[in-house]
Amino acid sequence: MKHIHDILSGYGLTVPEDRRADFDRELGENYATAEAMAGLQTQLKTATDGLKAFEGVDVNALNGRITQLTNDLAAQAAAHKKQLDERDFNDALKTELDKLTFTSLGARKAVEAEVRAKCSKLTDGKIIGFNDAVEAYRKADPAAFPEPGAENRPYFTAPAAAGAKAPTGKPDLGSLSMADYIKARRK
Repeated sequence: MKHIHDILSGYGLTVPEDRRADFDRELGENYATAEAMAGLQTQLKTATDGLKAFEGVDVNALNGRITQLTNDLAAQAAAHKKQLDERDFNDALKTELDKLTFTSLGARKAVEAEVRAKCSKLTDGKIIGFNDAVEAYRKADPAAFPEPGAENRPYFTAPAAAGAKAPTGKPDLGSLSMADYIKARRK
C-alpha cells in the first residue's frame, strides 16, 4: 500500500515540508485507510452476525426473567441467612444453658422456652437479654434451679425406664444373697 505523499507525488503534487504535519493530522481525522475500512467492515459483519442470534427475542420478556431470577436469588440468600442465624442462635442458647444447673429436664426446657420467647437477637455470639430472661424465670419458678450450695446434690433429669420401681429406701430382699438377707432382716 502506497503512502498518500507518494500518491500525490505521482500526480505532480507535493505538500511542503513545513505543512506536512498539519496535512497528515487533517488527513487522519477525516479519512480512513483501506486497511482501517477492512477492519471496520469485519467488525460490522461480526456485530451483524451477533445480532442475528437475537432476532425474534422478546427483550421485555428477558428483562422480566432477569428481574424474577434476581428476586429469587435474593429470597434464597435471605432464607439461607435466616437458617444460619437460627443455627447460631440455637448453638449459643445451648452453650449458655449448659452453663446453668437445673433441677430437672423440664425446668431446662421451660427456661429455654422463656429465653426463646423473650430473646431473639444474637450479637457477637451472645444472646441479648439472656441473663434478664433467666433471672425473670428464676424469680417466677425458683424450684427450677437448685438452692445455692446444693449444686452437687443429685437431681433426676430423665424419666425412669419402663417397668422401673421407684426407690423406697428399703432393699429388694429377693435379689440379695442369704448373708445379705439376714443382715437386712436384722436391721
